[in-house]
Amino acid sequence: MIGLLDLFGKEKPGKHSSRYIHSLVSNLRLRPDARLASASSPEDRTLVTTGCPSVFQAIETNLMRKSSSGLTYIAEWKGGLLEHKMGHLTCFAGGMIALGADGAPGDKTGHQMEQAAEIARTCHESYARTALKLGPEAFRFDGGVEAIATRQNEKYFILRPEALEQHCKVEGGYSGIRDVYASTPNHDDVQQSFYLAETLKLSSREYAKVTTKASSTPTH
Repeated sequence: MIGLLDLFGKEKPGKHSSRYIHSLVSNLRLRPDARLASASSPEDRTLVTTGCPSVFQAIETNLMRKSSSGLTYIAEWKGGLLEHKMGHLTCFAGGMIALGADGAPGDKTGHQMEQAAEIARTCHESYARTALKLGPEAFRFDGGVEAIATRQNEKYFILRPEALEQHCKVEGGYSGIRDVYASTPNHDDVQQSFYLAETLKLSSREYAKVTTKASSTPTH
């Protein structure tokens, strides 16, 4: 056991799946005052003040690695072995770790911010190294490969909620792409529901912020 929660649970008590990832890093997403305010019992408050730093430590010790060229990534623990693969959704960990640094011990804050920045840089590289400049669903660090998807079932892009992409626009909406390393997009003809629930919602909020700010400045 490496001190992290199973990605998949088992129905029978005492049984665990063999796959572990970074998922508990989400506990780092709130400032300590917000976490404490949401704690409903003394036990919860103890977990908040002691559990979150230990989660990051477990992730850093067991899952976080650095490639030969200096890219920091969060690998997956699977079947008792470390798989040097980082999922697209793991890129959220950069922001989570940065937010968690706000409540870290004074001597750890700078270190966590550096780690967060390094994770973000690695995710940027996973986008920059594709033909379409869109990040694959997962990318690997093995066999001389860094931040690149090597398996066909990991090369797709399904409208993850980071940005509106020109390659995804089709008649009637937006479509995912089967292979981000191909020079010409091969659409999968699927518009994910979270594209509407997350991407458009977030982009509309940001647009509202920009227009509100612009209209309130003296030059507008």
